[in-house]
Formats: sequence, structure tokens, C-alpha cells
Amino acid sequence: LLDPITLDGAGQMFGAIFLGQELYMLPVSIDDLELYRPSPAGGTRVPIRVEVTELDRDARRVACNMEVQDGAGRVWFRIKGWRDVLFRWRRPLLETQRLPRLNALADPVDDVLSPGQGTVVVLPRETLRDAQIERLARLYLDAREWPAFEATAGSYRRRREWLMGRIAVKDALRLHEGTDTDGLLLHPSSIVIETEDDGRPVARRLDGGPVPCISLAHVKAGAAAVAGPEPVGIDLESVGAGQDLELDAFTRAAERKRLETWLAAPDAVTRLWCAKEAAAKATGRGLQGRPRSLEVMRIESDGTLVIRHDDAPGWTAVRTEIRDGKVLTVAVRRAGLASACLLYTSDAAADDY
Repeated sequence: LLDPITLDGAGQMFGAIFLGQELYMLPVSIDDLELYRPSPAGGTRVPIRVEVTELDRDARRVACNMEVQDGAGRVWFRIKGWRDVLFRWRRPLLETQRLPRLNALADPVDDVLSPGQGTVVVLPRETLRDAQIERLARLYLDAREWPAFEATAGSYRRRREWLMGRIAVKDALRLHEGTDTDGLLLHPSSIVIETEDDGRPVARRLDGGPVPCISLAHVKAGAAAVAGPEPVGIDLESVGAGQDLELDAFTRAAERKRLETWLAAPDAVTRLWCAKEAAAKATGRGLQGRPRSLEVMRIESDGTLVIRHDDAPGWTAVRTEIRDGKVLTVAVRRAGLASACLLYTSDAAADDY
């Protein structure tokens, strides 16, 4: 009586009305279908009229009545009570699920690191709004990562945060590696993120190709990750996360004196804590409960913090920024250059070391 593709086409027209509002829908039922005459010949342009009868974003319901004409001014068929369930997906979620080798879920952050230092991404929790977590897991995870995902089954929040971290770090790596000769990104499931005994994440490509250094961080509001050619670290915290921190607990007296003016700025305590977290990740050691073992030696003209670690040779350059109410901190390990800058441009630091 009716080509089902035609029936679906009417529903697609209804769905197209809401695309600009980032609302996507899946049909679940109709109340009534009335057929008035045979289908027009193929190629006929047929008008369609849609009356929206219900739209409840909170309940994720939408419904309409539709009338499709035959192209000659007569009614072909009518649908009463076409009902859809709403998905408030953001465009990146839709496009990445459709074409993962052309799209990424995480947003690149271009102005934190210099070109060639690495790729930084952030993944706001809002991007995964109404997402089917297990479906995303099947898209992004290799089978070897599935047991770790299953281990989070007792808490939806923990499961979502764990997966957001994996999505962010894989997208950072994929965007850092760039596209192949066909203009395609690596498929996210072709990358495996493994955890070392000390908790440090490392990446491996299933095709055996080289991988950059990685670091990830996640909080309730989202996740962030960085991939680069040198050891890197990243941290993400809400701006107010450091309001209960005591400077004496994680800084040295000489360090506080050196940073006295910088610490007077709003949110400086949170930024300093995050800087040490990121720097510790970049050394591959982590804080290990000893935040005072990392010390800010100087602040460069662009705001970069230069941090020394008691137990790791070399230096770490750290950038901190406030974005959308969160402190984003990225650290990159450096060799002798920072040491030379320290000795020749910072008298206070030279006196100490």
C-alpha cells in the first residue's frame, strides 16, 4: 500500500525542522495512518504539511500530525500521532558516530602550546548529552580495553568520566597524528590506552606505528588530554577547587616569596596546584604525595611557569589558563634550555641553586 521509504521520508522532513536546535529524533510509534489514493509516479514532487502537537524537551518527547499530497492537489496519505523520542545531541556527537575517521568528539585547543609541541583537546560533559555510553564505548574502545570499562559498571558517573578520559586522549592522539593520504584520521578503536603499574597511561597503535606521549585528566564537568613528541602532562580542575588549599602544604618558603606577586591574582592557588599536577605527570612520576618536591623557579614573559623536580633531571614548562570556569594546565618537559634561562635571567633562582 505504501513504500516504507516514503513513510520514513515524511518522518525525516519532520526531524529536519529541529536540526538547527541540535535536537535529533528516533520514531517510536504512530497512532493512525490513513491512505487515500495510490502512490504517485516516481519523481513526483509532493507537498508535506506538518503540525507539531507536542514538544517536551525534558521528557524528550515530540509528536506531530502530517499530511502528504499527491502533487496534484489531492491528499495522498495522512499520519496522526507520529511520535519520536528526542536526543539532544550536539553536532560533533552525531557526526563522530556516523564518520569517526573524519570527525572527533573533543574540541582542539590551539593556543596553549606552540606549534609542534603537541595537541591539546577538551571534552565538555555537555558534548555527551543524551549519548548512549555503551554505544560510544564500542566505537572508541578496543576489546582489550573493555574489561576496564566494565569494571566501572557500578556507577554511571564513574563510567562516563572514565570513558570521557579515553575519548579525549584518543582524539588528542588522532588529531596530533593528522590524516593519512586518504584524508582520514585513525579510527579510535585502532588505538589502545594501557595503564602502567604506576598509573601512567600509555598509547599503542594496533598497526604497530609510533605514538606520541600522552596525558589525560577528567573531572565531573569534562575531560582534557594532550599528545606530543616530548613527555607531557595535563590537569583540569574547577576554578574554585583550590579555595581550601593551604600554600604551606604544597610550596616552599623560597617559592612563595618568588611568586608573591603572581599569587595575589585570583585563582592563582588553583593554577599553581594544577601546574604541579601537570608537571608531575610530565616527569612520569606523579606527585606521589610530595607536591613540595616540585618548585616553580621562574615565570617567563608569556606566563609560562618553569618547574624543577627534586628527583627528575631537566625542567618542565607549564602553561595555565582559565577556560569556561575551569583551570586547564599543560606541561611539557624541556632539556637544558630552561636551565640556561634560569641561570642567566633569574638572580633569585641563581642564588638558590
